Amino acid sequence: MAITEMIIDSNRSSAELPDHKCIVLRERGAKRCLPIWIYDFKAQTLGLKAQTPGAGRPTIYDLVSSLVKKFGLSVKYALINEFKENYFYAKLIIGAGEIKVEFDCRPSDALNIAAKVNAPVFAEQKVLDEAGVFLNENEELKPYGLNPGDFN
Repeated sequence: MAITEMIIDSNRSSAELPDHKCIVLRERGAKRCLPIWIYDFKAQTLGLKAQTPGAGRPTIYDLVSSLVKKFGLSVKYALINEFKENYFYAKLIIGAGEIKVEFDCRPSDALNIAAKVNAPVFAEQKVLDEAGVFLNENEELKPYGLNPGDFN
């Protein structure tokens, strides 16, 4: 399995779907992107990662990161591992030392948890080959062929 490191490049909107945001993952050191549409509230939570600890009520991502840490584990990385029928699939890899366990989860949850603990994000090469796009900085994204229920 070939994987590529991704960075969270931007959080974009579309007039067509005001209740959703597009989280754009970009290949580190390259221009190919994965546009992942998620519900707006999960995108907003992703933006909260920079807030100081103790600000506001804890999110589920705070809880997960605390549980992982309390048990002496760490989030190794988030992985966008599949793209099927307009859906992205993800795994969160948690472990200690050389031991790693994979957990299936929504891409929005994997990205939020990885961002919360500053863990890297990767995408499988097959996902980049199938769903990767090249975007201009100000290009408006449109959810072609998708329905409002088709989001991760």
